[in-house]
Amino acid sequence: MHERPTVLPFFLPKVVREQFDKCCHSNSNDAYLDHAKENHDFSVYNLAWAIQSGVSEKCIERYLTQHNESEIADRLRRSVQTTLGAPFFPILYFAAERNSPEIVRILCHAGAKPSQSIVSYGSAIFGLPLLPYTILSAEHKHLNTTETVVALLAMAAQIERPTVREMQVAKAHKIMPLFEAPYHIFGQQLATTQVLQRIASRLLFNSQKPLVLFFTGLSGHGKTELARRMGGLLSLELIIIDCTMLQYDTDIFGPWTPYRGSQVGTQLNNHLVEWDGKRTVVFLDEFDKTTDDVRQAMLLLFESGSYTDRRNNNKIDCSKVLWILAANLGIKEITKFWVDHLKDRSHEQQKLAPIRDLQITLKQCVIQAFGAPLTGRFSALIPFLPFNEGERAITAYKFMRELWHDVRKPIDTNGKRFAGNVFVNFVNDGQIAQHIAQREISCRRGGGRDKRQSGC
Repeated sequence: MHERPTVLPFFLPKVVREQFDKCCHSNSNDAYLDHAKENHDFSVYNLAWAIQSGVSEKCIERYLTQHNESEIADRLRRSVQTTLGAPFFPILYFAAERNSPEIVRILCHAGAKPSQSIVSYGSAIFGLPLLPYTILSAEHKHLNTTETVVALLAMAAQIERPTVREMQVAKAHKIMPLFEAPYHIFGQQLATTQVLQRIASRLLFNSQKPLVLFFTGLSGHGKTELARRMGGLLSLELIIIDCTMLQYDTDIFGPWTPYRGSQVGTQLNNHLVEWDGKRTVVFLDEFDKTTDDVRQAMLLLFESGSYTDRRNNNKIDCSKVLWILAANLGIKEITKFWVDHLKDRSHEQQKLAPIRDLQITLKQCVIQAFGAPLTGRFSALIPFLPFNEGERAITAYKFMRELWHDVRKPIDTNGKRFAGNVFVNFVNDGQIAQHIAQREISCRRGGGRDKRQSGC
């Protein structure tokens, strides 16, 4: 007797779109779905077809706005059956098959549930749960599904949620995706939680001053990665400025007109002008390496958001800029606090740690380094704590997966990539990750920098 398969095929059956040929004559898949939105009832089958057919994320998001939210949410929880007697596939499987974290987020925000699985009205369950299906797709299709897996975990995770008021503020200002940030960064939940609270508080009171966050802690513990994630989740332009070589205010903003070189501007000057009056993220890395001249030039900008384009003296509104400054100040104080209050403690014990006391201590360190006038313009001091053993191993494993993905890329002699088309199989990958993490400890390098960033 032929047994039914017990696992889901890695390629879902193709969904045929509903035919609107009499009233829609577009050859574009995006235009076809837009036509369906404006002229026909919502159909989860058309949605599944659109995802499989490569319809853009923005078009899919538009399609989900044609009815009220509760009605769309209810329909998204109905599975797709391609033929009579076939399994019922929840819509998120099609997003996972496409390996699109953005579509996963769009569907979940509209009401789809990551906990749904494939079902068959027969004698047995047919298929894998969504998360294992997504993970195994990486091996079968030679894809890097890390971002899609993270998106699914973010949507389904049951860690501490934002308050109702924070959710209301976030929804009003269209920053709901920012609440996914804690799920993307390993080992820095305290930092990400404080950042979210600061942003929500600023929006709640509609402050017109720039938000200036000061990140400090060991190198390679997620400061840059958190800034990148914030920009990415909010779809904001992110600019990263390396402050190690900045000695004069002209190095960061450029010379004033009509001096030589003023017409060119600088990376930061031109970015602020381009995003005049709009939201953007500016990350000033290694800010503790700056000189007094550079820091003095930032005072008015951090205080009021007022800036002048040095190329032509035009006034620029920078009040909506999110400034993130990264430094390595107060390392001893942060490490001592971690040992005294957080290391080897339970989650409930960690929640009682006097983080406010640490921030007061760090503020004195920052005042000693930068002076009170500049420190007083920082909206919050955010400490980045050391990793525990498990977090260090997870960080190491992430970079092993990046290597796995990079060497699978095809050889490109024009692009001077001569190593490729290689399949790497890590035997006992958990032990390898632990070994790498222990080596990093012995070298006192934490999680590393650049290609060794801490976030996932």
